[in-house]
Amino acid sequence: MELKTIAITSLKPFQRNPRAHPDSAIKKLVKSIETYGWTNPILVNKDMTVLAGHARLKAAQEMGFKEVPIIILDIPDNYVAGYVIADNRIQDETDWDLPTLKDLLQELDDGSVNMELTGFDEHEIEMLMTAQYQDPPVPGQPDAKINKCPECGYEW
Repeated sequence: MELKTIAITSLKPFQRNPRAHPDSAIKKLVKSIETYGWTNPILVNKDMTVLAGHARLKAAQEMGFKEVPIIILDIPDNYVAGYVIADNRIQDETDWDLPTLKDLLQELDDGSVNMELTGFDEHEIEMLMTAQYQDPPVPGQPDAKINKCPECGYEW
């Protein structure tokens, strides 16, 4: 791996990137970069093709950046498409710890921070902060009830 700052015009988006970035997400990212600065480099291969960071690249272009930080990955050409897919897919399997998220949002809600800089809109923040969350039951305890979705089999 190598960290550099290069001209934005040197970068080539991966033409078959399977992840779409709606304008609403790019606007949130622009606000985040304006507030927090550039915190995550764009990942490229040796020929400057973007492997991860297409949304950051798009936000940087909209913001008029001339240069951006990159990390050059040494990934064989036959692994590039797989990496691009994995980078976008793996995060899909994560979930929010909703009680902890609620606590963090409540801590931030002191008027000193624009709450929408969290990436949630006003309606989402209101829903998250007013929801009632309970600790999950512990299997094996008498009052624990395991529910199962009849369609997918997911248990909670």
